[in-house]
Amino acid sequence: MGLDRSGQLVHDGWSSHDSFAQAFHQQCNARLTNRCNEMLETATRIATRFPAAVKYLLQRGLALRDRYLTDKVTEHGLLVMAGRFTNELLCLVGVRRLIMSDWQSSYLVTMSRFSII
Repeated sequence: MGLDRSGQLVHDGWSSHDSFAQAFHQQCNARLTNRCNEMLETATRIATRFPAAVKYLLQRGLALRDRYLTDKVTEHGLLVMAGRFTNELLCLVGVRRLIMSDWQSSYLVTMSRFSII
């Protein structure tokens, strides 16, 4: 496979894959789910919150994709939920996206790390 490969490239996130500049990159969801499971096996108490939340968000995203592919969700519904999932992810990593309708612009607000709002 040459570096000029285009199309979709599903991989584990290894930095060498970044060399394929023409490809559409998709990280393997199984790897992320497995990593969450590994963290949940060894984490205790409050440390389980983050991997559990990431895993739950990923599962909901995959379920939404499946519902969209079977025409149970419209394209508009897909886009709305993608925005909500993005917001939820930003909350998980400590940054929350707020949309201020009066100003018609977006702002990034730092929130407490790993909190779900």
